Amino acid sequence: MNKFKEGLKIIWDKLKHPIRSLKELWIQLKRFLKALWYYIKHPRQFYRDYRQYFTLKFLITFGIAWFITNGWAYMFVFYLGPALNSTLITGIGTTWIAFLFWPTSIEKPITFAIALFIHNKIFKFKDPKERSDVDAESI
Repeated sequence: MNKFKEGLKIIWDKLKHPIRSLKELWIQLKRFLKALWYYIKHPRQFYRDYRQYFTLKFLITFGIAWFITNGWAYMFVFYLGPALNSTLITGIGTTWIAFLFWPTSIEKPITFAIALFIHNKIFKFKDPKERSDVDAESI
């Protein structure tokens, strides 16, 4: 398992269990930052490890997820509200868009998680051999 995935797994485990001390948190943060620095220095390795997310299929699923979380609000504000001359619909969309621009909004991780879920449900490989063929072709 590579360093970045190890760091993410450790951080995820820590989210499940309470952090026992600040020293432990500092150690985990340093490990994560070292893995991040490794990928900054070796971008090809990052691409090899996460190439499944740099495809047209994932772009399509990310677009679907974006529409689920944000797109409807933009449609309310710029199309549906003015077309129906409804201030209520425009107000709902504007309120959601304003919420998205708050620094505390966690919309982007949620959008990414929804995109991963949709990607895994739609484009699931039926045969493990088929997955290894795809991995071998993309190297």
